[in-house]
Amino acid sequence: MFLRAPADGLVAIDFFHVGTISLKRFYAAFVIEHRTRRVHLFGVTDHPTGAWATQLARNLASDLVDTGQRFTHLIRDRDAKSTAAFDGVFTSIGIHTVLTAPRAPRMNAFAERWIGSLRRERTDRLLIINGRHLRHVLDAYVKRHNVTAATKATA
Repeated sequence: MFLRAPADGLVAIDFFHVGTISLKRFYAAFVIEHRTRRVHLFGVTDHPTGAWATQLARNLASDLVDTGQRFTHLIRDRDAKSTAAFDGVFTSIGIHTVLTAPRAPRMNAFAERWIGSLRRERTDRLLIINGRHLRHVLDAYVKRHNVTAATKATA
């Protein structure tokens, strides 16, 4: 069933971290749509918890309902921040959560590739000062990525 699901119904979520010049680590969460490769940045924090991730899931679910987008499957890894409450949010709006196998980043390849591109093109080349600076850098990168993805989709 999952393998037959069209790309229109797939969305992947992932978390990644970025270090600052003061050696503080910040965590960010994003969602990528498989069909369009459109990325949505959902949050940046220095203390990620299950409650934080669940609130991000609620925000995403609310956005999906408000915009009328219909996804059927959410791909995510087995991160400890993704609790049962996190999955429950998506179940409540009809999205089936698909867990990747342990230590299998290729199962969430679109998200992992986007993180790699972000690191190569931005965060590995910049000295991030603080969380606000990181959020600005990520917002600019997501905006540029989405314009590029939209251009490729219409070509």
